Amino acid sequence: MRDLTLVGVWMLFALWTGDSEIRAVVGMALLGSIVGMVQHTSPNKKLSWLFGVVGLFFALVGPRISFVGMPGGQYLYLSSYSSILMTALWVTVFPLLFQRLDDIPGLAGHLLGVSFSLTLLISSISGQQVGDAFLMSLAGVSFVAVFWSRLGHNYRQLGKPLSSFWGMLVAGASLVGVTKGVTFTTLMVIPMGLYALPMMELSLYLVSHAVPLGKWGNVSIYHRMMDRGVDHPGAVKFVTFLCLLIGTVVSFVQIGINDTTRPAFLSLLAVSTAVVVSCLRGSKSRARTGLWGVRVDGMSMNYALSKVRGRLLSRAPSAMIVTANALSFYRAKKDPLYREIADSAWLTLPDGAGLVWALKFLGVPVVERVAGIDFMHGLCRLAAVENWPIYLLGSKPEVVSAAAVELERLYPGLKVVGYRDGYFNDSEDQDILQSIRSSGAKLLFTALGVPKQEVWLNRNLPEMDGVVGVGVGGSFDVISGRLRRAPLLWQKCGLEWLYRLIQEPWRLRQDVALVLFVFSVLLEKIGFSGWRGKNENHHS
Repeated sequence: MRDLTLVGVWMLFALWTGDSEIRAVVGMALLGSIVGMVQHTSPNKKLSWLFGVVGLFFALVGPRISFVGMPGGQYLYLSSYSSILMTALWVTVFPLLFQRLDDIPGLAGHLLGVSFSLTLLISSISGQQVGDAFLMSLAGVSFVAVFWSRLGHNYRQLGKPLSSFWGMLVAGASLVGVTKGVTFTTLMVIPMGLYALPMMELSLYLVSHAVPLGKWGNVSIYHRMMDRGVDHPGAVKFVTFLCLLIGTVVSFVQIGINDTTRPAFLSLLAVSTAVVVSCLRGSKSRARTGLWGVRVDGMSMNYALSKVRGRLLSRAPSAMIVTANALSFYRAKKDPLYREIADSAWLTLPDGAGLVWALKFLGVPVVERVAGIDFMHGLCRLAAVENWPIYLLGSKPEVVSAAAVELERLYPGLKVVGYRDGYFNDSEDQDILQSIRSSGAKLLFTALGVPKQEVWLNRNLPEMDGVVGVGVGGSFDVISGRLRRAPLLWQKCGLEWLYRLIQEPWRLRQDVALVLFVFSVLLEKIGFSGWRGKNENHHS
């Protein structure tokens, strides 16, 4: 209803102005939203070309790009065909850009806010007769503000219809008034500067589908900030103000910096620079620290879940999460391959009371224990709500099948789209990968044991599309009912390992390493750990 209300007020605004160009822009945006709706209802069809049809129609009946400003104050006038083609292309690009921006929840709305605000400011101080552009920018700022709870929500996406609508509006707003003598470059240069970074990322993404660009095909400033330890709202704020910084410089260079425009230019430059620098400094202060060459994300359970949600909503590349306990870290001290994998994982969460004690004892920032099985339950609860399919890999055949049934019982609406036991060899990897890819799973839980599950994920996740893989150890055994989890009192006392040892006495030899772990931590505390490795962290 809010989306329909938003579209309705834009239509009423266009009718109220009585301006044919503004009516044409809003009408074009309405057609764009209809194309977005068709895309939403037919997700398996490639319908982006319909935006080209809308753009061509607009170029025939609405304002066109008839000239381009050149250095030295001269203008390059376009032929009729060139004008139609350039206008159609300009109008087609923006809904595609906004749909791409909407992959990151909240980003499109934040950029709308700064975009219309900057356009409003430039049209106010440019010294040109840009009344129509000023009026449309004022409406854009006002409507974004009124509907901010919908447009600026950090964890909410606009959807294809609304992102297409706004993309068309931004493209059209830069053309309003061109036929009335407004310098085309004055208004068009604002979105060209403000959206330069997202346009570059979109271009690389589209080109990568035709030409193998490797890691450069998925360049994303947002994801780089997330990898630096910045939370989702902070990463959105960083990208927004970085775009504003670029847009400010480009826009004011275009209109000229003089006594009239200099105060506004310096104010915007100072604010946007300050926010960008604060985000960068904050990312360094939140950088992970760890033990024995393995970095740890000492965050809360809820924060870890929100990071996974933000990553899946933004359709980021596949990533691995390691849930490590004391035994895992002791193994990392001895095993270079596992140490490198655990250190380079997207998230490495502290699973185990012993590890949390050790990290706090050594002064490593950690909020709480994030138990692998609790984290898995939290992700399954989210998956049921967000409609994310999950896949289970590992354990015995009867255990993994029972775990799948139990998870679907616990979380109504959860889709377990596939499962496979852990008794396979490397030659079967491709068959398993094909099964996971064809299932459409977004969360992959592996219970192959440490370090096999991490090694397998590290080797195979790059061949999956946008999957978050999580090593969960023996969680399937507990979920299926084969093993009982320790009572809450045992967990609070840090004796969960002992409760499991009673059920599985064969683990005694493995748990002896806990004594060696404690001894190693004590040596680390006094500076005699005896370990020197690449990426070593010092805590004392």
